[in-house]
Amino acid sequence: MGKWGPILGTGRLISRAHFQEQIAPTSVGKGKNKPDLYFAYGFVVANGWIVQSPSINGYSGGFGYNLADGATIVVGATKSQTATTDASAFDILREVVKYVTPASPINF
Repeated sequence: MGKWGPILGTGRLISRAHFQEQIAPTSVGKGKNKPDLYFAYGFVVANGWIVQSPSINGYSGGFGYNLADGATIVVGATKSQTATTDASAFDILREVVKYVTPASPINF
């Protein structure tokens, strides 16, 4: 995931035009009302971060790539028997992002 982040976040494997379409707020239509938080093609763009939060069978992940500076953060976690959330890795990711880019935290 750490190596994949910059590939996704820079559009290295597709044309510049397709990359701009991929991350555009109009790609799915939800960014028209809130341009800093929207669902693009397969991921969320949140305040300058491309983010994903996969979760399955007690395992959760958090992935973020900052479009402005190229920072990539990957978090993985397992769910305990007393966990109150299925997205613990994403919760951790949000907290780490506050330290990495305090001016642009993940805004949801």
